[in-house]
Formats: sequence, structure tokens, C-alpha cells
Amino acid sequence: MKDVLTLTDGSFPPSTTSQVVVGPDFVERYGIEVGSKVTIGDEEDEEGESTVRVTGILEERGLSMDLNSDNAIIATEKFFTGRYDNEDEYTQVNVIVDDINDIDAVTESIDESLNRKDDEVQIQDSSRMLDTISSTLGTITTFAVAIAAISLLVAAVSIFNVMMMSVTERIREIGILRSIGTQKDEILRMFVYEAGIIGIVGAGIGAILSVVIGYVAVFGMVGTTEYFFTWESIANVPEGGMIIGAVICILSGVYPAWRASNLDPIEALRAE
Repeated sequence: MKDVLTLTDGSFPPSTTSQVVVGPDFVERYGIEVGSKVTIGDEEDEEGESTVRVTGILEERGLSMDLNSDNAIIATEKFFTGRYDNEDEYTQVNVIVDDINDIDAVTESIDESLNRKDDEVQIQDSSRMLDTISSTLGTITTFAVAIAAISLLVAAVSIFNVMMMSVTERIREIGILRSIGTQKDEILRMFVYEAGIIGIVGAGIGAILSVVIGYVAVFGMVGTTEYFFTWESIANVPEGGMIIGAVICILSGVYPAWRASNLDPIEALRAE
């Protein structure tokens, strides 16, 4: 028991007494604490009722294929077999390997030993659940990347339109700047810098909103953000998202900036 489960409070029971440890969901549901007494069974059943004392509270494990202990009462083997009279009979046996790469070999060995003639036992390994979870997360990631790509395309078109409108509305200003000696490359840099500022500010606001909305969404769906919002994952927001967003905005402003820098000064001054 001690090799598989971890306690947050109390201690594991001795092997010879009717003492138990309980999961955190069970504790929260029934308001149990270390030292509380719990009645197991029904007086109308053949086994009757048994009263046990809680000596420890288990650490939360979440969904697991091996042992879902969050909403369970864990007793000693001697107490269990004495109450239910099924010594040496088990409905489930969990095998823990030191190296996950050995799972296939261990599974094959158990199958050859126990299912040589007939299928006596059903063998499952947790790697299947891991593959399912990985596949699901991969699908979600692909979907998120597709949405991000569409968002970047929409942002690029929007920035392009904004910069083209800016050039159109400031044709006369550009003509004045060119007439007093402002060079083409200076006009070009001016509009590129403007696009860059829009991109950096927009990327910063988008990064903050994405973290806040993502935090709320994950907490609402999963109930915890412990394994999702780590410093390593949050660091990808400025390193990846903000930089890509700013670069897209700058590239979207290159053509409007080039067009502004190549305006004829005389024609620009005649513009209304």
C-alpha cells in the first residue's frame, strides 16, 4: 500500500487492524477526517456491517487505470479477506514496472503464463490510455493551430487595410514631407515602424487575453490548471505568439509603406 499510495494526512493502518485510509473525494463528500469512524456494508447483507476507523487521507490521484482511490476506502488485505471471505481471490491485480518501455514485454509474459490454453484473464496496460490521451491532445493542438493560423491571416489582412487607409488619408502629408527633402527610405521606415508598433501592442494585448481566457477555460473544464499553466508553457506566449504576431503585422505593412515612399511629391500635394 505504501509503495503505491501517498498520504496527505495521518498514517497507514497496521496490517492486522480494521483501520483504513480514504480518498480526498470521499472525505469531501462525507466530511470525514483522521480519526472518524466509517460503517461499511449493510446489516441486511450476508456480511453485515463493519465499523472501521480512518487513519489517513490519500493524496489526489485523478483518473487512473490502475487504482482510482480518490473516492475509495482502502483497507488492509487481512481485513478485506476476513470480511468477504475470498482469500487468494482477486478481481484485479496491478503490476507496476520500473521502466515504461518494459510494458509490452511484461504484458506478453503474463499473457503466455495465464492465458496459455484459455483466456483466463483480461490484460490492459496504461500505455493505451496514454496513447488515447496523446491522440486527443494532438487533435486539440491541431485544431488550435488551425484557429491561430486563421486568426493571423485575418490580422494580416486587417493590418494591410489599416495601413493602406493610413497612406490614402495622409497623401498630402507625405507630399509635404517629400517636398522638404525627406528621403524615400525615411518615409518607408516611418510606415514600417507604425505597422510594427500596431503589431507589438496588438500582440501584447492578445497574449494577455489568451492567457486569461485559456486559464478560465481550462479551470472550467478540468477543475485545475496545475499541469497546464507552468512557467515553461507561459514562456511560449511572448517567445512564440507575440513575435509571430508582430512579424506578421510588419510584413503586412511593407507594401503600404513602399507605396507611400514612392508617391510623386507633386501629385501628393495636389491631393485633397
